[in-house]
Amino acid sequence: MPTDNPGAPDRESPSGNARTRGKRRCAQGETEVLRKLAQPGCVFCREEEEAEERFFMWYLAESYLFSETLNRMIRSHGFCPVHTQTFIGDGIPSTIAYVYRSLTSSALRTVEEAEHHATGRRDATNLARFLLPTATCLACARRKTHVTYVQHRLTRVLPDPKSRPSLPSSPAVCLPHLRALALHLDRNGLRLLASGLRERLTGADPHAALTWTWGAPPPAAPDDQGDDARLPTTLDGLRNVLAKPGCAVCRAETHAARQYVRWLAREIRIAPGQVWRNALGLCPEHGWQFARDAAEDAVAELGAAIQRSWTERLAELAEGLTAAPAGGAVARWKFVRSRMEARTGRRREAFWAALPEALRSERQATQLHARRAFRVEPCPLCRAVATAGERMVALLSASLGDPTVRRTYQAGDGVCLRHLPAVLAQARGDEARLLLHTARVRLSVLNWELVEFLRKQSWDARYEELGPEGTAWRRAAAFVTGATQRR
Repeated sequence: MPTDNPGAPDRESPSGNARTRGKRRCAQGETEVLRKLAQPGCVFCREEEEAEERFFMWYLAESYLFSETLNRMIRSHGFCPVHTQTFIGDGIPSTIAYVYRSLTSSALRTVEEAEHHATGRRDATNLARFLLPTATCLACARRKTHVTYVQHRLTRVLPDPKSRPSLPSSPAVCLPHLRALALHLDRNGLRLLASGLRERLTGADPHAALTWTWGAPPPAAPDDQGDDARLPTTLDGLRNVLAKPGCAVCRAETHAARQYVRWLAREIRIAPGQVWRNALGLCPEHGWQFARDAAEDAVAELGAAIQRSWTERLAELAEGLTAAPAGGAVARWKFVRSRMEARTGRRREAFWAALPEALRSERQATQLHARRAFRVEPCPLCRAVATAGERMVALLSASLGDPTVRRTYQAGDGVCLRHLPAVLAQARGDEARLLLHTARVRLSVLNWELVEFLRKQSWDARYEELGPEGTAWRRAAAFVTGATQRR
């Protein structure tokens, strides 16, 4: 029974209150999704950006101090490379040093234990698994949670007839998110979003169409490796790479990516389209890297080719969804008859060809068309980077028996914590101990430097000048995450 106070809650049963609140929150969430869908751009890209901004705002303000957050960071070996860039760019040195002091301390204990138990090739393989992270990047997980929430709301809103008057005239999401969402949508929802995306791609210039093709661009990677980071094929070349700062495997991967970008830009200008047609399948991360690093004419040519390709695909998807049989038995029999009449000379073959399609449920037909439309080959640049990393790992494992390579490896930065398990898995007994010993020493020194850096940040030590430990927070991020970062 309601009270006289309009601000007081109704005195109903607890379960009734919970149901009412749940329905109210659900309605509010769907209204919010409709509002966001009407705004310019992809609703998922905006949600990802807002989620990351909120996450790092609270993380850098206080949550990095929470024990549960720190434990999760330890299990995930810090952030992924992309979010490490954000962390390094937005955080202050003392905060970054505090976080990586905990990460390096934990990694040091793990490496010490692994070094203690390393006795042979078989043990090294098992220890490599032991050194792998056991959780995903915390920022990635938070972003995925927000995107999943919007996806859940969107799949409820689009099929709802009550929501159709509130839908924008031509809603659209970017291609990567539409591909992820396609199998969760019904026929009308998929047709609506595919048509909206096709309209965006048709009306946009090639440069503007890249945002609809690859989604929002990630932050640019720091340009500090230089063009001299060549994948070596001799011991002399390997020693030169190991003598340079940073992880040798990371350098090989970075060089491979830049080499592919240069090659693709040249091929686009001088070669027919079929030579570089597999570049239409660039993933968003590497697509945006190409857009940043390649010449403008090559970017425009590739963007126009991608735009044409996906416009045609989305048109075929819309046509297939419209032509797919729906309704009851009478409507589906009419579909079979229409197929038979279209092939008068081969009616029996047309019947057996159309029958499986007519018997599919609307859900099955929608998913089949979605899979056909959004099937793409693996990103060629991802393959190039993975191959370069694997070849460098193999070269390191084959070369660590050379005394000069061993000395150079011990004197340099070695490999980062992210690539250490891969090298360790291929190492022999003595080489495994060398890898673990070098990693333990690097982590021990880094940990001391981070503690010293934080000590000199205190008021009591304000008169002491910073030494080399002043850059330890940068080097710790590079060693743990596997990418050289610059502020």
